[in-house]
Amino acid sequence: MMKTFTILGTLLVALMLANPLLAGTRNVDCDRDQTITKALTEADPGDTIRVKGTCHEAVVITTDRLTLEGRDAVIDGNNVDLGSLFALLTIDGAQGIVLTGQLTVQNSLGSRRGAGFGMGVLNNAQVFFRGDVVIQNNASHGLLVIHGGSARFQAGTVNVIDNGGAGVEVSNGANAVVELVPADAFTITSDRNARGFHLANGGSFLVVGGTLNAADNRVHGLRVAYGANLFISALAQVFLQRNPQGLNIESNAQALVSKSPAIPAPTVTITDNTTVGVSVQAGFIDLREAIITGNGPMDAGLDVDLGFGTRAHLAGNTIDILDCDPTVVLSLDTDIACPAP
Repeated sequence: MMKTFTILGTLLVALMLANPLLAGTRNVDCDRDQTITKALTEADPGDTIRVKGTCHEAVVITTDRLTLEGRDAVIDGNNVDLGSLFALLTIDGAQGIVLTGQLTVQNSLGSRRGAGFGMGVLNNAQVFFRGDVVIQNNASHGLLVIHGGSARFQAGTVNVIDNGGAGVEVSNGANAVVELVPADAFTITSDRNARGFHLANGGSFLVVGGTLNAADNRVHGLRVAYGANLFISALAQVFLQRNPQGLNIESNAQALVSKSPAIPAPTVTITDNTTVGVSVQAGFIDLREAIITGNGPMDAGLDVDLGFGTRAHLAGNTIDILDCDPTVVLSLDTDIACPAP
């Protein structure tokens, strides 16, 4: 009897290896008129949907614990009517969704009812980024995390470029986390959008490791507003360059930047922004050992502008030009003084 069970087990493993469908893998070749949407209707929690080719469809994931694996796959919005949907790729309420491989989401044009986002994570959904993802040329935000959604960045790269709204928007009680990975092992780049990174309305962004780049955006590199929260650990790197404003904090938002003496490199570098490097208006900032230089027109503008109702702790930073409103409150151990009026 034991020998019979061993033979049956061996045959079952062989069948699973020979047929990936038995192992929970569903292959989609969009260049052969197959669709991700059809695979999703048949998928069970824990399945992997492996996609290649260019898919002209709007995709909505509502099943928990699915893996979407791109094999140089593209979800393209050209000639796709979103109808009442607002994003080309939507993760709605589903938990444990993994994006891996090589996947591009692009050209979401929106509709009269749809807003034209590239990717949306909403209604307490949870997604893990573990591959190389490109989100580009969408009419509105590239990646929108909203209404309690959660995005966790763990491996690979994420490039969010040339979108009409924010590259990455985290708002309305949602959160995003770059997990503890070396700075040179994971990168999110958000370039040439309206804003690189935008946190608002109670959204939070925890950057424990990896690297954030935001350059050549039309308004802000990184904005934190309306009760949102930003935390950057000593193990992360952030570069905000060639935006009108590098870092903007306002309306009861706060940003905390930690720094370890054991790590010689600066955590945050804010340079070459055309109007101001750091602007804080009625918010709170705790910023340590950042480089904030060469901002403003002809390097003669403000590097740090602390506006009305701002509270700040600044320690060990390299700052060329600082301006303070008379209402600014600095912590007792801040090592820089507001200039005399």
